Amino acid sequence: MYIADTAHILYKKRRQKCIYRKQYDSLFFVELKQEILKREKRVHSIDTFCNIYKRDNPDKVAPSTKTVYKMIHRGQIEGIKPYMLPRMIKLKPRKKTDGQCNTKKNKSILGARIKQRPEHINSREEKGHFEIDAVKGKNGKNEACIITLVDRKSRYTCILFLAKLNAQNVNKALQKLFRKVRKKNFKSITSDNGSEFSRLTEMESRNMKVFFAHPYSSY
Repeated sequence: MYIADTAHILYKKRRQKCIYRKQYDSLFFVELKQEILKREKRVHSIDTFCNIYKRDNPDKVAPSTKTVYKMIHRGQIEGIKPYMLPRMIKLKPRKKTDGQCNTKKNKSILGARIKQRPEHINSREEKGHFEIDAVKGKNGKNEACIITLVDRKSRYTCILFLAKLNAQNVNKALQKLFRKVRKKNFKSITSDNGSEFSRLTEMESRNMKVFFAHPYSSY
């Protein structure tokens, strides 16, 4: 039985498999298959093989590494399957830097860094120097949470409840705390770089300083 549509589809598939073979040197595919079938004894990746072949056969037309991978994944090279590949490489375009180094920028500086904190705070010599932290649930900022302030020397702890975690609510909770517990009892607060603490410096005064840990670090 002859079905025209099926026959046409099969013709297009066969045609697609051979179209690449005609424009490239056939010996390339023969040697490529031999290299891949070496398995344990294989020493070259596809990329290395392509470069060596082009170097040794400058007058021959050979496909690029990227084209070879595409042909293999499309089934256009007979006898070579994707699982047989020695190494799959991912080719990415290079980013333009205009001659300048592309260095990763740190987070914005929220305030004084922990390295600026006086030694008498670091050594826990006196009370009144607190570390603030947020205890979040699974949904983070979308649910209620707890803010803790722990005195570095005495370990005295203040616990604040927030209906929603954000910088504005943190400051409001601290203001309420300072009205209940005299603000002069708080000489410094050390925080991480979480966005919920990004407005802590608004709470600073002559007698209370705020310090922030290094970016991407808890100290």
